[in-house]
Parts: sequence; structure tokens; C-alpha cells
Amino acid sequence: MNIKDVAQRAGVSISTVSNVLNGRRNVSPEKAQAVMRAAEELNYIPNVNAQMMKRHGTGNIGLFLSHVEGPYYAALMPALFYFCAKAGYALLIYVNDFHTSRDVAQAVLSCNIDGAIMLNGLITEEDIRLVNQRGIPMVFMDRNIRMPGTGCVLIDNGSGTHEQVEYLYHTGHRRIAYMIGYENNDGNGREAAFRKAMEEFGLPLEPELMMQGLFNEKVAYNNVRVLIGRQERLPDAIVCASDEMAIGCMNAIHDMGMEVPSDVSVLGFDNLAIGEMCEPKLTTVDYDISRFCRMAVEELLRLIADPTQEGSIQYTATRLIIRNSVALRLGRLK
Repeated sequence: MNIKDVAQRAGVSISTVSNVLNGRRNVSPEKAQAVMRAAEELNYIPNVNAQMMKRHGTGNIGLFLSHVEGPYYAALMPALFYFCAKAGYALLIYVNDFHTSRDVAQAVLSCNIDGAIMLNGLITEEDIRLVNQRGIPMVFMDRNIRMPGTGCVLIDNGSGTHEQVEYLYHTGHRRIAYMIGYENNDGNGREAAFRKAMEEFGLPLEPELMMQGLFNEKVAYNNVRVLIGRQERLPDAIVCASDEMAIGCMNAIHDMGMEVPSDVSVLGFDNLAIGEMCEPKLTTVDYDISRFCRMAVEELLRLIADPTQEGSIQYTATRLIIRNSVALRLGRLK
């Protein structure tokens, strides 16, 4: 089955079929509908590789990850896939436990791609330049960096974390614990913003209430049990750098015979679907993950068109979603 068969079925020229399938608007609505109906009836699938060869590209975008575990990546990957497909690109996903920066660079360069979306902070600026020199632009979603051929799209971690602490302060929470992610742009940015907000509101920052959660539900669960087991007095609240860790905190508190939020309030970050399915429903920081992914793909497409362009640094906004996991502690309000 080829484009000629579709043209014959639709009663139009081959060039008309080509124009319709390539999204050009110089075809009447009636002819476009006839072409699409014929293609569907014949189960015709355009040869994407041939189309991309005509425009001197591979038609592939690479997504490079160090791991894919957890609901965050389950939400992220379909959105990236959708916007790549909408632009006519296939999304190829590479998941590796890279050991060095050069391993990452070699993986990017050895793949048949036009550009790379990166969620891997291991690669150095030197190796990023090496990749760019080979004509492969990159967009980072977890690292603040900009240079020719490389840009980034980031979450406004500072604003989101400030909202978490501000809300707790105004609901009477004074002794606040923090569950840290791992060391990347989001983990470091959210922890730094937490420390700054605690100082702004005059709240004590107790080192023993700073816990490591590694953006992982099980790690958070175990460390909350350790924390509560050795504290004479419970924290008023636990601020978490991700929803996954917040769920781990809530499960640990429940399994130790206490309740959220009456005994300890819990806040998350990411507004994943699991936050609405748990009990109580999780108060969290939201950002539009679909918009976040669209911004990343659009920035990469801009750089693919001209890899010598300077990359941009863009942020997606956040907002606090108030549900049921934070108590109103009236006795502690000033």
C-alpha cells in the first residue's frame, strides 16, 4: 500500500495526498477529508523515515534517563511522547545507569537522533559542548544551563517550596521537618528554598528534622519511622520534596499508630495522581506537567532548526493545591 493507492481511492492527485499528510493547508477541507478517509480505509501508514530523510533529519528525539521508577516518570514520559509525535518525531527512550559524563555523551552521540531531552545531571559542560559540536542540541529538564545548542526548562522550585512553608506557618505549624530529595536541580533547589523560607518566617531549622528521602517512597517511609522513634516530641509537619516521599511519610505515620494530619501534617510536591487517591488526600505543589513537557519539546525543536542558537532558560509556574493532609493548629497561631 502506497501513496498512489490513497490518491486513487480519494480521487485526487498524489501531490494533494502528500500535502494533506504533511499538514499543509493549501488543500480544500473536502479533499483533505477524502484523503484522510481513504488513508484510514486502506490502513495506510506514512513512511516517516522517508519524510525525515527529505528534510535531512532522523525524525527521532532521544530521552535520556538514569531510571524510570515511580509515578513521576509514568506521568512525564507519555506527555513528552505526545508532543514529540505531534511535531512528527518519534521519542526514543534510553535508560542507563551511566557511570561517567563521557558515558552519557557517547550514548547521545551513538544514537540516531536529531536532539536530546535530558533528565541526567551527570554530563559535564565540557561533554555537553562536545555533543553540541556534533550537531546534537540538548534540552535539560532538571538542570539550569544555557549555551549555544543547549537550553533548559525547569520547575519554579523556589516559589513552590515557599508556598509550602508559608501555608504551614499560617495554619499554626512551628516545628517543621523536611524530607530531602537527591542532589540535582530539583532536590537542591527545593531544599535551599525550604531553608530560606524557614528563616524568613522565623521558624527554627532543626538539623535532626532534616531527613534524606532520595525521591523514593520506601526510603522516606523508613526514615520517618527512624525519626519518630527517636523524637520525644513529634514535628508539627513534614514538608516533602516530592509526592512519592510524602506518601511514604503518611504510610509510616499510619503504621506507627498515628494519624495525618491530626498528629503530623504532611505536604508533597508534584501533584501526582497518587496524591488524590490516598487518605487523607495530599496537600501538594502543582505545576502543569503537560505544559512543562510541551515547553521542553518546543525548545528542542527550536534548537534542532538551528543548533547554533543560544539556548533559553524557561520556568513553569507552581501553585499550592490544598486538600486534607494539613491540620489547622489554632493553639499555636500567634
